[in-house]
Amino acid sequence: MVRINNLAMAMALAMALAMAMALAMALYSNYESFIINKKKTIHINIIKTAKTPKQHARGLMYVKEKLPVNSGMLFIYSRKTNSSFWMKNTYIDLDIVFMDENKKVVGSIENMKAHDLTSRSINKPYNYAIEMNAGSIKNLNIKVNDIVKRQIVKRIKRL
Repeated sequence: MVRINNLAMAMALAMALAMAMALAMALYSNYESFIINKKKTIHINIIKTAKTPKQHARGLMYVKEKLPVNSGMLFIYSRKTNSSFWMKNTYIDLDIVFMDENKKVVGSIENMKAHDLTSRSINKPYNYAIEMNAGSIKNLNIKVNDIVKRQIVKRIKRL
């Protein structure tokens, strides 16, 4: 009887895990991939996009788990800005890459600490920003003047 209960428990856990993975795949089924051109090509999967002032202000607030590796949130501004970022209500440490209208990296901020209310900026105008897990800029070797290209990647939703 104990074996049957353990087997049933294992099967239930496997089903729950499969359902959670299917939900994650549905959430991240279509995304834009940014490719940073240099000797080594780097793919950054955009899992969330902020286009409006309200979306810009919220950013990754209230997200409590790290983003998937090499993933980030893209901020798109309709015109150049030099807005600053802070970490109010942000539970994960972040790096931010800033790009101009030609998608050239013009600056970055590394290791912004969760809940830090200090406003930080690169003090240069930019049109795009990507928030990623802290350490991503160093791990991916992203540098000023790297060129970024957008590529739409479509995945088939799995049932």
